[in-house]
Amino acid sequence: MKRYVAPSLRLRTFNCPNCGVYANQDWKIADYKGRIKAPLNSPEYHFEGLTFAFCTSCRDYSLWLGATMIFPHGGAPLSQNPRYPRRTIVQSNTAKAICPKSWD
Repeated sequence: MKRYVAPSLRLRTFNCPNCGVYANQDWKIADYKGRIKAPLNSPEYHFEGLTFAFCTSCRDYSLWLGATMIFPHGGAPLSQNPRYPRRTIVQSNTAKAICPKSWD
């Protein structure tokens, strides 16, 4: 069975919350104008605690405020294991998408 590593701030490799693949993450910070520019350890101006992790597999990103991932909501979809009934996968993915929004 494949090991799952949950996304965590500044962790170099984890399962991407967009594609679900265990992949390297390229961390960046936003500069004072909101552009994604500087590496995470850069002394340049940046929003306090606003960082991005870019997945090297799907090239999509996750957005972090402090130590909390604020985008995407719900994490990666349920694995497409052939043992799971299609209905179970659809219901699980729907619940994952709705649950974080129900607390707003």
